[in-house]
Amino acid sequence: TSRHLQSGDLKTFHEDSKRVLAAHREAEAIVLVDQQGQQIVNTRVNFGEPLPRGGGTLAPRIAQMRDAAISNLLIGPVLQKPLVAVGVPVIIAGDVKYVLTMALSSAFLQRLLEAQNIPRDYLCTVVDANKTIAARSMEIDKYVGKPASRGLAKNSSLMLEGTWIGEPLQFEPVYAAHRRSELSGWTVALGVPLSKLHRPLWNFL
Repeated sequence: TSRHLQSGDLKTFHEDSKRVLAAHREAEAIVLVDQQGQQIVNTRVNFGEPLPRGGGTLAPRIAQMRDAAISNLLIGPVLQKPLVAVGVPVIIAGDVKYVLTMALSSAFLQRLLEAQNIPRDYLCTVVDANKTIAARSMEIDKYVGKPASRGLAKNSSLMLEGTWIGEPLQFEPVYAAHRRSELSGWTVALGVPLSKLHRPLWNFL
C-alpha cells in the first residue's frame, strides 16, 4: 500500500524500507522484485547499485497466487545463517507489479517457541514444508536446518493434524501431536514423554 510504490518513487521507498527494517529485531533485509524476477530494491545495498535477478521460488509463487506466502527455511547466501522469507504481492491497477519480501532470522521462531513456557521435559519442534527443523525447544543449535525425525516427517505429511507415538531425534519416545499450517505447510509438533504419562500408573501399581 506504499504510495511510493504506487507512484514509482523507488528511491524513497528504499529509504522507508530501511527505517522499517530497523524497527524489526530479527529482520535482515527487505527486497522488492519485479515481474521478470529482477531485484529492484534491496536494503543490503545502496539504492541504484546493480542488483541480481531472482527472488528464489517464493516471488513467482506469490505473483501467481496474488497472496502472501512464506518460504521454507533457507541459508542466506551472504549472512550464511538460517533465514525465513515472508512475502506479499504489490498490486497496482489490478496487476501484480512487484513482490515484496522481508527476510527474517529464524531466531524469531525460537523466541516465539520459548515464550510458550513449554515444560522442560516436553519437546516442541517446528518444521518447514520440506520437513526441515526451524525451531526446537531443546538443543536448537544442534538441530536447526537438519531433517525432522522419520515419524514427524511421515505423520505431518499424511495428516493435517493428528496424534501418534514417535521417537524424536536424541530424545525418548513420546506421545506426539502435530498441526500443519494450510497457508505455509509448516508444522508444529509437541511431544510428551511416554514415561511421564505412565509414571502415575507405575507408581500406583
